[in-house]
Amino acid sequence: MIEVLNKKNEKIISRNNPNELTVSFSKTGRIYFSTAATERFNLRVGLYVHFAVLTDKTWVFYVNKDESGYKLFTLSKSPGVSIESKNICRELSERVGHELPAKFYIKPTQSTHDGNVLTEILTHKPINKIGRS
Repeated sequence: MIEVLNKKNEKIISRNNPNELTVSFSKTGRIYFSTAATERFNLRVGLYVHFAVLTDKTWVFYVNKDESGYKLFTLSKSPGVSIESKNICRELSERVGHELPAKFYIKPTQSTHDGNVLTEILTHKPINKIGRS
């Protein structure tokens, strides 16, 4: 018996779950937040993302209106939001020890910084390697 792997195969469908809370880091500096993450964490164009490093492998971010962060924008082909920063991408890659491009799950925390809820980037293991850089 052969197993057909196509768009109707449950294994393939589950690997591309539109409800996953993820963030992707590219070699070119694009940081993309999935549609589910955009909705769950109320990420909107005009807000700014701030990254914080608790330990080399423990990264978090928060979002607010402070312009010292990285401004969120949308891409015409995607319902998620993005920011651009080659420096953040390089720093994350060096500190956590994963080559880019890479995608990670994210999860809310109970912690705050200056009144902003922190969201953890689960950097211990990338979900998968992304085809494009």
